[in-house]
Amino acid sequence: MFDGTLAHILPLSFNAFRSVYKQYDNREFTNEEFFAVFGPTEEEIVDSYRSNKPSVSDAIQDYYSYYEPEHHESQCEEHYPHIICVVTGKSRCFFDISTTAFQLESYFDVTIKGDDVVHPKPHPKGIHKALKLSL
Repeated sequence: MFDGTLAHILPLSFNAFRSVYKQYDNREFTNEEFFAVFGPTEEEIVDSYRSNKPSVSDAIQDYYSYYEPEHHESQCEEHYPHIICVVTGKSRCFFDISTTAFQLESYFDVTIKGDDVVHPKPHPKGIHKALKLSL
C-alpha cells in the first residue's frame, strides 16, 4: 500500500521521529514503519515506541524542536499540492452539522468520518483512505 509518492507527504514529521529515535534509542525506522503507526498523537507515538521510558518527555520536546524549524526551511508550496484532508472519528452527521454551522464545508478537499471506515481512529485506515483520495 505504501509507495514512493507517500514518502513525500509526511517528510517533516518522519524526519523529526527519525532524529528522536536515533538520538534516544539508536534505532532506525523506515517511512513504512512510521506510516504504519500514524493515527495517535505524536506524543503517543513517541511514548509507545521508546524503549527508554524515563526520557520520553525529553524525546517529545526534541521531536517538536526538530519538527518546527523544518517548516521554515521547507518549500512545500513548490512541491506539494494544496489539499486539505480531515480524518475524524466523529460521525458524518456530527461532522456535517458542525461544518455547516461554522461554514467550513468549502475548506476541505477530502473528509473521512468515523462511519466512512470499518476501523475508525486511531486505526490508520482513515488516513490511508484520505491519502488515496487526495493523490
